[in-house]
Amino acid sequence: MISDYLNQTATWTAPATVNDYNEVATSVVKTIKCRLEPVRSLVRNAQQVSVGQNDFISASDVIYTESAIQQNHSINGRIVLKVEIMYDLDGAVLFYRGLLS
Repeated sequence: MISDYLNQTATWTAPATVNDYNEVATSVVKTIKCRLEPVRSLVRNAQQVSVGQNDFISASDVIYTESAIQQNHSINGRIVLKVEIMYDLDGAVLFYRGLLS
């Protein structure tokens, strides 16, 4: 359904991780199909708690994709601030909506 509207591509980079032997694994870089749209909104910070004047972070783009993006991943060099998962009536994942910094 949403795949008809995913007419753009983006570079998705997952952050590098450390394995059980304390070795840094390389980050995953993939090209994904998506829809990028400009938006202006405020997103609560990662701690989800009130911390004074820095309660909110400004998001400037939104991405729609069928790829399982996650918070703190990078899309076209921009950090994913928040990810919302959209489900159908049966509980299956339809797509992911991410707010980018």
